[in-house]
Amino acid sequence: MTNKISFEVTASDASIKPDDYRNIRVEVDGIAISDLLESIEDNASILEEIGEEKIADWISEENKLAELLNHFDDVDLADYLKNKGWVFAEAVNA
Repeated sequence: MTNKISFEVTASDASIKPDDYRNIRVEVDGIAISDLLESIEDNASILEEIGEEKIADWISEENKLAELLNHFDDVDLADYLKNKGWVFAEAVNA
């Protein structure tokens, strides 16, 4: 199954070519990939296409784990780690 997307961008040049009777190919020049991705509103499709393994590789290679984890609830993270067998000491109030 092919995901269908709609997006609008401003580019310096574009070429539209028939691929087959159902599809066309669009080549866009003069646009940053970030602008293109930002214009696509279906983030889930983008992430699914990239895939968990590639996303995890990028997080690891770019040392982004701490930044990513800051977006999650601490209790949810602790529960996840406990389910994986991690043991934590009780916090001591100072």
